[in-house]
Amino acid sequence: MLKCVSRNKLKLLWRERIPHFPVLGLDIPGTMFSKPFRVKSNIMLRNSDKRKLRTDLESCYGPTFAKAADSLLPGKSTLTLVTAVLHREDETSIFCVDGEPAFFMSQPENVILPTVYTLWKCPGLAPTWFTGEQVVGKLQGGADLMLPGVITRAGATDAGLGEFPARAPRSVATPSNLASVGVGVTAVASSAIATQIANFSSVRGKGILMKHTVLDHLWLYGSKTAQPHISIDDIAEETQHAGFDTLGSDKPGEADSSAQSMQQTSAATADSEAASGAVVAAADDEEAGSEVSRVEQMDVLLERCFLLALAYRVRKVDLPVLTSQFYRTHMQSCCQGDEHLEIKHSSHKKVSRFLAAMGAKFTGCFTVKETSKGVDSVTDVNWSHPAIRQAKSDFGSLLPSLDEDSPAAEASAPTFSLYLSPSVDLMPVFSASGYAKDSLLTDSDIKEAVTKYVRSNDLVDEAKRTHIHLNDALSKALRKKGEPAPTLLRWDELMRGVKAKMLPRHEIVTSSGIKVMHKGALQPISVSTALRTGNKVVTLIDNVEVYGIEAKDLAERMQHVMASSASVHNKATKGKADRQVLVQGNAVRAVTDMLQDHYNVPQQAITVQQGKSKKSGGKGKK
Repeated sequence: MLKCVSRNKLKLLWRERIPHFPVLGLDIPGTMFSKPFRVKSNIMLRNSDKRKLRTDLESCYGPTFAKAADSLLPGKSTLTLVTAVLHREDETSIFCVDGEPAFFMSQPENVILPTVYTLWKCPGLAPTWFTGEQVVGKLQGGADLMLPGVITRAGATDAGLGEFPARAPRSVATPSNLASVGVGVTAVASSAIATQIANFSSVRGKGILMKHTVLDHLWLYGSKTAQPHISIDDIAEETQHAGFDTLGSDKPGEADSSAQSMQQTSAATADSEAASGAVVAAADDEEAGSEVSRVEQMDVLLERCFLLALAYRVRKVDLPVLTSQFYRTHMQSCCQGDEHLEIKHSSHKKVSRFLAAMGAKFTGCFTVKETSKGVDSVTDVNWSHPAIRQAKSDFGSLLPSLDEDSPAAEASAPTFSLYLSPSVDLMPVFSASGYAKDSLLTDSDIKEAVTKYVRSNDLVDEAKRTHIHLNDALSKALRKKGEPAPTLLRWDELMRGVKAKMLPRHEIVTSSGIKVMHKGALQPISVSTALRTGNKVVTLIDNVEVYGIEAKDLAERMQHVMASSASVHNKATKGKADRQVLVQGNAVRAVTDMLQDHYNVPQQAITVQQGKSKKSGGKGKK
């Protein structure tokens, strides 16, 4: 929650959190947000504080920020200062624009750095260094970018980075995509790299101290938008006359030229899309034989979005749905590009009149009933109606992400894959097959590697081929605490013992296609009941965001299905920040149906725990 503080206290916080750039500090390994952080305070800033932040950012990033300031810090936006306690128990400041993390204070350097969300809007804000795509996973795991892993536009690893001081802001991207994958500060000055080159020695050491990457907990604190694709070749063609030869250079105007060219590219794309839309509209007008007025255009758009919403957005589990929610949520989501539904700009003026007109035009397509006094809801949809089929045929290509074979919009199922990584004690076994400590292995990979190690070391018992003699490496790795080291095991016992000593990993692919790798075993979604004050039953839902499900979206759907209150709370369990959904009443059956039918979560990934009611008088049976 936001809270108001006095101006003097806010000034004190400002002086402590935002010293002028740059300030040198000590190196701390790992990114700042590789582990969950705790929000200590959330303060809304005044307009005078916005102007001060804008001035500080202009002093840090120069004309590049000045040109994009209106888009990065809009005048009517809500700017908040979030004080976060990191996993190292040190504090930092996060500046959020309309709830989206935009800038943060790098610790311990106290440098204002942009988030990846800001860098995607303005790629030229911070000079960019390139690295290989195989390195991105290491950076997201908390590693710093080493100098041997830095490449330039020409493919060199030791030149073309320009002159820069230590602790200078830098963005990191891959050669195939200019969209930033992380941000940090330089570990050394350019003079140190030049000294290594002058001495004809290979470039070694850290290049960038990574502070924030895609998929870390600062990214999760925002809108979780997937990384866009920005073509470097397109930018290179537009900036080849602006001296933009290498990324990462601090020469004046290079980053500005990059940002300007990106804005020009986006503007050109938008203009071309608008022109294309105008051509299509003009073609439709010629076929109609008359000019279409604004009111008639809105009527056509309403009808198209209405049919698409019935075909793709409304599911059987959603029914009944309020007519207001149907218009606001389902129909609005069927708009394309800059389209936006405005019922007041149509000939119907009201949603009820529009639905009545659609009911008269498409008889038997859907049913609207008054579920309570003065409240109308869509209670039934005939997905086999010819109008819906025709809409799917005519406009189905506008929504390519939806399954046209389903009677309603099917949410893409989150998928998960389970892996095991070798522990330190098991490395002698798996290194023989070329695996490293961070390798992700399936059951078949483990079986193949163990079998190869056993046969290459001739460990199979000659008398009993089903038994294995353990050498020192296997015996040490499989030894249990407080028990003697094993010397002879069957094949199945050996496989179980090896898997028990390995480190579990799991990968979640969310419904939006984002891949997130987690350490540890995959935790199922927990649905349980509990008692609150007055012996009231509530339903608690935990661990839904691991599967790419928005807790707020689930709470809104359950509130509609159960016709009761539903809310989202922050919950800390074993040092991990999690969001818990609370639904009033016993909604276990409805929640499990919603998770399986709407979000396509498999049944084995859901655990149900039913609580017991209290006995009257607080005493149980003897």
